[in-house]
Amino acid sequence: MTTIRGFQPYRRAALVLQAVIILGLPFLKIRGESAVRFDLPSLRLHFFGRALWIQEFFVVLIALLFFTFLILLVTLLFGRIWCGWLCPQTALTYLTEFAGQPAAKNLIRNIASYAGVFGVSLLVGANLIWYFVTPAEFFTRLLSDNLGPAITWAWSLLTIVLFADLAFIRHRFCATVCPYSRMQSTLFDSRTMVIAFDMQRSAECMDCAACVRTCPVGIDIRKGLSPACVSCAQCVDACAERLAKKDRQGLIGYFFGLPGQGIGFMRRNVLLVSAVTLSLMVFLVLLASGRQTLDMTVMPAHNFPPRITTDGKIINAYLIAFENRGSNALQVHLSALPAPASQTSIALNPATIMVRAGEHKTATVFAEMRDVPQHNSTVTFTLSADYGAAEQKPLLRKAVFAVPGKP
Repeated sequence: MTTIRGFQPYRRAALVLQAVIILGLPFLKIRGESAVRFDLPSLRLHFFGRALWIQEFFVVLIALLFFTFLILLVTLLFGRIWCGWLCPQTALTYLTEFAGQPAAKNLIRNIASYAGVFGVSLLVGANLIWYFVTPAEFFTRLLSDNLGPAITWAWSLLTIVLFADLAFIRHRFCATVCPYSRMQSTLFDSRTMVIAFDMQRSAECMDCAACVRTCPVGIDIRKGLSPACVSCAQCVDACAERLAKKDRQGLIGYFFGLPGQGIGFMRRNVLLVSAVTLSLMVFLVLLASGRQTLDMTVMPAHNFPPRITTDGKIINAYLIAFENRGSNALQVHLSALPAPASQTSIALNPATIMVRAGEHKTATVFAEMRDVPQHNSTVTFTLSADYGAAEQKPLLRKAVFAVPGKP
């Protein structure tokens, strides 16, 4: 059992820090964009200076799988530590403690309490919207009475749901509704960390019921483990405070398994989930590191068929689509090489194209081969650009160079 006493100051600091981070992230800007925001019009996820397009969302899928298995691993090892220390529901419930025990005969206090909860609900509802609409745009539209029906309805619905939760449901959500709380019980094994009463020292219990009175979900930890426990450690501190007066250690604490069983990290299920989590992390890193800032697609321009000029040169037209996924405009340079067996050269017009940040751009590029080949051949288009510090290998795309009248 851990010998640390007074968990609540650390736990409250963690919850307040979490609230500050969640509320502050939409205001943090990196390279002119919100640190974390999903832009609905362009279907792009801005994430700490990077922009992921909708067609790149397989990276987000792998990231979600990684965090899912990471949470499973943390649950398997440390039980409900998420619920008591990291869950946004717990943070909001703590920050609205003034609404937890309304005074039955004090109408003004009750009204002020519910008004405060409604204000918090308004703020948190708006905060959730800021992850889709920048705070600057939100407040500009709010002050000009031009939020629009979508934002207005979303904000209203979020506020109502949050108010009902924080004013009336509170910790009962964790004990009855939360699906993750229900799922955690199936992940526990005999070595998962839990908050438990040391039955080996039950004779030392003073039967003061301090642990029951302080429990936010109203369980009696002395009767054994309960799926309603949110691992907030309030009972640990309450028991330790009472027994400290008699120079004895508290009877309730964090245990890996039941008291006296000891810690066992090297378990088969832990190793298996750890292996999957590590594999997903490596895969995610490889995907992120191999991500292309600029992409290119080459297709024949069917509205301009291949033709031979009067001086014996062949011209093909191509539609080249560029996609700049970065945050800076790029000047791209194009070149083309014929099949290795050919000694001819290819001139492109235009050979330099500017692509703005976040732009999808299609350009018609004319390729001119000076020596007429005897049949259709393959050419390789090469795209290069000045990416600054984040250098990227040139892109290579193959296409057919058609000769009129030849197969």
